Amino acid sequence: MATIKHAAAELRKHISDYQIYILFEDLLGITKNDFITEPDKDLTDEEISLLSEAADRLKLHEPIQYITGKAYFMGEMYKVGPGVLIPRDDTEVLVNVCDRLIKEKKYRNCIDLCSGTGIIAITLKKLNSGIDMTAVEIDDVAFSYLRENKTELKSDILIKKADIFDYVNEIKDDSIDLLISNPPYISESDMKTLQKEVTFEPYLALYGGADGLDFYRKIIDLYSKKVKKGGSVAFEIGEEQKDKIYHMLEKDFDDIHIYTDIQNLPRAISAKKR
Repeated sequence: MATIKHAAAELRKHISDYQIYILFEDLLGITKNDFITEPDKDLTDEEISLLSEAADRLKLHEPIQYITGKAYFMGEMYKVGPGVLIPRDDTEVLVNVCDRLIKEKKYRNCIDLCSGTGIIAITLKKLNSGIDMTAVEIDDVAFSYLRENKTELKSDILIKKADIFDYVNEIKDDSIDLLISNPPYISESDMKTLQKEVTFEPYLALYGGADGLDFYRKIIDLYSKKVKKGGSVAFEIGEEQKDKIYHMLEKDFDDIHIYTDIQNLPRAISAKKR
């Protein structure tokens, strides 16, 4: 038998305080406040075993979100696990851009391609209850998390399990108000330099072709005619991709804008259909 403070002291030899607090809260329901008010509370053998196994996985650089099964995005908890891209705060830039476009342009019919866990679609529907939001995802594992998150968060988005490049044929021309995507965009060279933690995430959700731009090319080419005149597209982008994506959009779109994150790095792009 060990107490909270003794277990934390043992874990501190191997992992950070930040990771310790997450494991205690997400695995055991023990908060930072409990560390202060009940440091001598005993843990069960099962709780100690859970912490030990989690620490072993962290030492191998497995993402903590896969270990706890939880990731947080804009105030909501999403179910995650091996086989699905982990939500990142970077995506808030894209969501905020889309939220502003929906409100300013009174957009109604929205679609989120490569939806993954569903954070973009679910958040935008929460912020704009009147929109019709469709989330499209092809991967079996990712789609299972999309469906679970839709259910857990009581969201009435429409979810579709489909290849986005086939699903385009089910959409009428000039029918979409806002097309959104955070597609795979890591280039071949960058795939070789990923942090160890990122390599645990699914290749399908990361790799965007030799230059990282394959999905942007195909989405813009196939879906441009599906966007209404005056409708918009919005993408999350890699920091070195803005110029090439900008030029891809110029054929059918104008009012093109680049948006940066808190580090002033390019993180999203939007454009309006001519």
